[in-house]
Amino acid sequence: MWVRVAKPGPTKRNGHSLCRGEKGFFLFGGYNGQEQFGDVCFFSLESDQWYTCFTSGSGPLPKGAHAAAMVEEKMYIFGGSDGTSVFDETHCLDTESMQWTTLPRHDGGPS
Repeated sequence: MWVRVAKPGPTKRNGHSLCRGEKGFFLFGGYNGQEQFGDVCFFSLESDQWYTCFTSGSGPLPKGAHAAAMVEEKMYIFGGSDGTSVFDETHCLDTESMQWTTLPRHDGGPS
């Protein structure tokens, strides 16, 4: 059975990613037809509410159409587009410290 969750939530968008963490879901990026997003939001399974996350470090530019994966409590973002450029970098968000890092590129990796 579907149940509507508490509002307000993130701004309407498509092309975003949603990854499952230990206590909820992390949403990154996307596009609403007018602007690209580079924000991170968290949906808590304990409170059934959305929260805006405040991050630090070297995070990705606002974009959509990227790939994302969660490994333990780290969310990895690869590639994507801002509607003009296509990116080939990888960023990692430690969801415990909310710190972004940019991972080094290696020759022979994806592009």
